[in-house]
Amino acid sequence: MRPAAGKFSFLKCLYVAAFCFGFAAGAPAKVAANPFPQIKVLIESGQYQEAMALSAQLSGDPALSALSQQFTRALILKHEGRLKEAAVLMRDILIEEPNFSRVRQELAHTLSLMGEKKAALYHFQMLADTAPSESLRSFYEDFIDRVNIDRPWTLGGYIAIAPSTNISNATDQDMIQVGGIPLRPGTKAESGVGLNYGLNGTYSFQLQDDLSLTFGGSVTGLAYEAATYNQTQFGGFSQLSWRMDPWIFSGGLTGEYVLMGNEPYRTGFGPVFSVRRSFGAFGVTSANVAFQWLDYTNMDAYDGYSTGFSINHRYALDSASSIRVGGGFSYVHAKKDHNSYAGYNLNAKYAREWSGGILTDIEIGGTLRDYAGDFPLMTKPRLDRRIDVAVGATFRNFAFKGFAPRLEYAYGQNFSNVDLYDYNKSTFAAFLTKQF
Repeated sequence: MRPAAGKFSFLKCLYVAAFCFGFAAGAPAKVAANPFPQIKVLIESGQYQEAMALSAQLSGDPALSALSQQFTRALILKHEGRLKEAAVLMRDILIEEPNFSRVRQELAHTLSLMGEKKAALYHFQMLADTAPSESLRSFYEDFIDRVNIDRPWTLGGYIAIAPSTNISNATDQDMIQVGGIPLRPGTKAESGVGLNYGLNGTYSFQLQDDLSLTFGGSVTGLAYEAATYNQTQFGGFSQLSWRMDPWIFSGGLTGEYVLMGNEPYRTGFGPVFSVRRSFGAFGVTSANVAFQWLDYTNMDAYDGYSTGFSINHRYALDSASSIRVGGGFSYVHAKKDHNSYAGYNLNAKYAREWSGGILTDIEIGGTLRDYAGDFPLMTKPRLDRRIDVAVGATFRNFAFKGFAPRLEYAYGQNFSNVDLYDYNKSTFAAFLTKQF
């Protein structure tokens, strides 16, 4: 049985155009010799055996020939409306050869037909980032827009086991010095195993072809046996986005409500503006400006506002790996000036999809916080320097019903001239993800 065509008719037209254009943009001299358009014609006309026979002639390498036939079999399943089976075969091919952009394109389209919006957008974005021409990148961006229109809502969630060596973010010293005065810290480093959880959703309204309005909400948190270390954050936002290819301009309001130890801790709200610019094969640059009023429930000394600016650039090295570099500046103004600070941040991330179905990433960041007023009992302001390193791996070869296990490890070291805030922590997390 074929999938219903009405809902995805425009998406299918875009897809066919991108499929054909993809060959023309890649290597013009080889278009006539490339048999895939002919294979597609054979499949569309129901000549499956002929399509399989032709795909067997694509390469003299037995391994590549087997993958070509597997891909053709996946296209046949897709044509028959057996989308889940087709997606499984395509994912298996990408496990072996993550650089096969043609397979990724078909998988992304198949996932969009299945209603797997997040997974489809993930692959479409990878294709857009590695498109060999601006025109082909624009086609993939149109796919992304169409997927968002056909399914305007998203809903996601996760839960993970998260052991940590320092759930209290405190020093492990029995005695510290503040302004030359020996003090016993009220809280010491404490290890524990908790649950890291999250739930999020969005809904978008397409106001015009290039103008959309999105509302979203989320709840994230950490839960431990000792409730005093529990953290829960409720968030919401509204965002108006205008696309003027290759630019995307967005603006809106955000809000948050934070609980610490299951008790009210902080409320924040304010405007946020962002701009995104695609440079085709040279990557994508994003910039963000935000302002937020802050109200702390039982700590008036922290009340005030925060403002910040960040910028990052993502560049696809190839269809299986990418890098992202960025930085930012933030300023927090609090009622007590020793809680006010200027912050500076630099970060970088490398992600790669390996043969064998393993996706890995490593991220490193550095943060400097320069506080304004003298710290209590000291004749100078507090100064913090922090380094964070995180590594993660998603094991797609162990996927079950579309879910793949993921492991993460993060290490953070905070260096401070106030011993109370000099600490380090290691955190592990093991959870399932469907965004691959």
